[in-house]
Amino acid sequence: MNERASNPPDKRDCRVLLRFILIAYFGLTACLFDACQPKLDSSDPSERFQALQSVTNQTMLAKVALVDKDPDVRRTAVEKLTDPSVLARVVLNDTDTGIREAAVWRITDQAVLTKVALQDTQLDIREAAVWRLTNRTALAKVAAEAKDVAISNAVVRKLK
Repeated sequence: MNERASNPPDKRDCRVLLRFILIAYFGLTACLFDACQPKLDSSDPSERFQALQSVTNQTMLAKVALVDKDPDVRRTAVEKLTDPSVLARVVLNDTDTGIREAAVWRITDQAVLTKVALQDTQLDIREAAVWRLTNRTALAKVAAEAKDVAISNAVVRKLK
């Protein structure tokens, strides 16, 4: 009797088999995930930035967009995000103006865009939110409640 057949496989054998199955089933995605994961945890922002180039996993992108310390790395993650709830969190909470603006251009949620158009501290971001609004009721609300003339004028230009 084969000695190997009577003994259970060790952990290394199981990991090798699992990796083979993942690669066979998901193609190179599993390899890319393994290759990028350590670099996303790197202390070097340029390595994290480079690692993001091949990441498509929305959970990984969300984590980077919400918590990475480097603005360029966060912006890159935001530009690849598709999750509307994460984009909303970014636009409503990020301290970097450029990142909030990048998020605004990817958002379609009319309630979030209305809130941003009325409440963001930066005029450019409020105007971008107005240009992303498509709902006429939301646009009317922004025009009526805007605290500055520039936003009211942006709504009028949008409606023309």
